[in-house]
Amino acid sequence: ADPGTLLRISVSVENASDADLRDVELELQLSSEEDGGTLPIDWSGDGLHLGGSTRAGASLIWDKANLDAFKNLKPGEETVVDLTLPLFASLSEEARDTLVLTATIAASSATGTVPRITLSTTPITVRVNSLVEMYASALFYDTLSNAIGLGPLPPRVGETTTYAIVWSVKSDTHPLDNLVLETELPAHVQFIEMKNISQGNLSYHVDRRRVRWEADGLEGNASARFNVSITPEEGDVGTFLKLTNPTLMSARDAETGGLIRRESPALTTALRDDAFATDDGIVVE
Repeated sequence: ADPGTLLRISVSVENASDADLRDVELELQLSSEEDGGTLPIDWSGDGLHLGGSTRAGASLIWDKANLDAFKNLKPGEETVVDLTLPLFASLSEEARDTLVLTATIAASSATGTVPRITLSTTPITVRVNSLVEMYASALFYDTLSNAIGLGPLPPRVGETTTYAIVWSVKSDTHPLDNLVLETELPAHVQFIEMKNISQGNLSYHVDRRRVRWEADGLEGNASARFNVSITPEEGDVGTFLKLTNPTLMSARDAETGGLIRRESPALTTALRDDAFATDDGIVVE
């Protein structure tokens, strides 16, 4: 499960016996594989839906007081309870990255010939992926206002302007394996060179016009930078020029095994992330 998402859970209770079951009680126990700490559930988050249950600490309870079907469950009858638990968008140091679900059902036979029945399911473990942030930016200036691009700004017809494309990835709790970021360059864009790759390898496939960054065992932050250039034509005057198509990221959480995907929109000469580029990026004559 990804942090910041809604965990949807359904629990089915069916009477597989030949007798009515009365005073049915279902308890869903929520715990972690590790002792101490807090669960990754945001109990005050948007989308919280407890399915009519009563919450007692880290347990959710359904009985005949909040579910009419549990007053008397006839043979072959089935009742399903649905709930939605919001997961924290970012795990604190105290929050655990696992959630263990154990359902326990208790009921009395209508015949009264057997003691109250209690059954528990095999625990199900939900592992929460690392919070992964991916950014793709087009820049002409760095954070100290030093020019890292070349040529006229705004871009000018018949003259070449070079921009830096910066990709960065941050994983807050777990390492990432099989990290891949990839984008396709538009036909009017030239790939210049690669610089400042903190980890892994960056390559450009000329025939497919695709830039690809691959890294393994990434922990914390990593980034890659390469340059592209454009030479506007008369027909481009008064428009933004696209520098890259959308950037796609995929990686696997090294601890949970979960597949993580992200997408960043296309980058243009508008340079939305460049604090020191004061023009609007529209091509001029």
